[in-house]
Amino acid sequence: LLSIDAQTLGVTEIIVVDDGCDDDSLAVIKTVAVTMRTPLVVVAGEGIGQSAARNRGVMAATGDLVALIDQDDIWMPQHIEMLAHELEIHPESQLSYSDFTLIDENGSVVSTHFNVRLGNTHPKASVLEIIREDVFALPSCMLFRRSAFVELGGFNPELQGFEDDDFYLRAFQSAWAPIYVAESLTLYRTHNKGSSRSASYWRSRVRYAHIIANAFPDDPWTRRFFVRDIVVPRFRGSIMLDYSAAIAVRNHQAARALAGSLSDLMSATTERTVKVRLGIWVLRRPLLARTLLRSYFRRLARR
Repeated sequence: LLSIDAQTLGVTEIIVVDDGCDDDSLAVIKTVAVTMRTPLVVVAGEGIGQSAARNRGVMAATGDLVALIDQDDIWMPQHIEMLAHELEIHPESQLSYSDFTLIDENGSVVSTHFNVRLGNTHPKASVLEIIREDVFALPSCMLFRRSAFVELGGFNPELQGFEDDDFYLRAFQSAWAPIYVAESLTLYRTHNKGSSRSASYWRSRVRYAHIIANAFPDDPWTRRFFVRDIVVPRFRGSIMLDYSAAIAVRNHQAARALAGSLSDLMSATTERTVKVRLGIWVLRRPLLARTLLRSYFRRLARR
């Protein structure tokens, strides 16, 4: 909140969506609000999820330009000024967004200019670029025209993870002509309590994979195999990384949930071979999977 209030280009209003918080956040907000120059209102979300909560906040806004920020992120002082300038000089564009700096739970810098260091080019120039890998156009880095957001339908409330990639894909297809600012204008916080470690995030990941698969099905006639060659490998790799972490810490409940996610993902393709079905059967049994993986790596070490 203080980083919003300290913007070099003043913000006209702050809308906080209380998505059913059960800690002392509301008390902190009330304490801080009396010291701020920017008017602040709290809108009830009642546990509707991050996508629907963002939508509710945007609908409550009265300004022509809207920016988003998650509760654990921080804006640099020129965040709004630089992003608003881009939309001013590019009236054909509906969205401007920036690179970001990764910080840890304590606010210490982990990596500056995250997209640059990742080799992740922006803005995206094709659908293929958007669906091939995580976009990393974060909501906390965005400024957009409210009218365009409403027309687009906002964030997909069914997604509680990858909703930002889905949003960027639909915005790109709707000719928003996004403008990218290479400066790190947001401090994005990562920590052990992040949503990416939750079951809702895992379900959302598979849901987004199916959204892509339905929008861009494999077509043998044109030899375009987005699902087989891009969607399934991308999300299968992500799921298996989480599965490996789960069995490493012996979180068997999470491992079984992730095995279920992999099974749901593979239903997006017709290539459910006996090998794939057997692999998923093993993964649903974390103790067996752990034993087999340990044996496999031992054999590799002896070669």
